[in-house]
Amino acid sequence: MATRDEVESIQYLPPTSDEPVRHRFVATTKWGEVTFAYDTRTPNADPVEISIRPVDDATLSPEALRRVRLAGLRSQTAKKSTHPLVKWMAAIDPNATEPWLADPRPGRRGREDHDYAIWARRYVDALEETPHVIKKLRNEHHLSESAIRAILNRARDRGLLTKSPQGRAGGILTKKATNILNANGDL
Repeated sequence: MATRDEVESIQYLPPTSDEPVRHRFVATTKWGEVTFAYDTRTPNADPVEISIRPVDDATLSPEALRRVRLAGLRSQTAKKSTHPLVKWMAAIDPNATEPWLADPRPGRRGREDHDYAIWARRYVDALEETPHVIKKLRNEHHLSESAIRAILNRARDRGLLTKSPQGRAGGILTKKATNILNANGDL
């Protein structure tokens, strides 16, 4: 299992003349190196190739291969890297004010109430403009409709947005949400 500090170093490898659109980054661990390759022509930020090389040119035992957690290594590598292209390949925008783009997978710590309060405010504002609120938010913020619904449901669970009528769009910001947004200068 990938541990929190498994990645020891990260190296970015720019495209070569043989592969002008292929970017790579190498995550070095105690047991070996994992290279993630990305092609800028693909519509998403998923790797197109992954290679594993053991330490000291040894072999990778079946037990070692079973322990490899590539998704965890990819996430650790992207979060620890300072290279902007590596962040882009992992769909992370460190300069984004949008929490879901700055850190798309926060892990066990989860998200702050402030993050959900921002989305509750966006939802309420969009309700005044269109009956198709989720589609509007999807187009503006580039998240899937199911992700937006999940965010709004979590905002309701945290007491930041009131419930809507069954099967209908609706709800208003709660006092808790208003206080959080005021405290952070977002309202």
